[in-house]
Amino acid sequence: MSCRYIANDTIREETFFYHNDYLGSTPYITDDKANITQNDAYLP
Repeated sequence: MSCRYIANDTIREETFFYHNDYLGSTPYITDDKANITQNDAYLP
């Protein structure tokens, strides 16, 4: 499941997609061109 977020507080409109893993965390966020803009690693 992914969620779409449109940032409108910038000079140009940007769209980001949040991607869930099997635990429900969102380790990856991509832009509208499928580039990874954020990768979070949750370590113990």
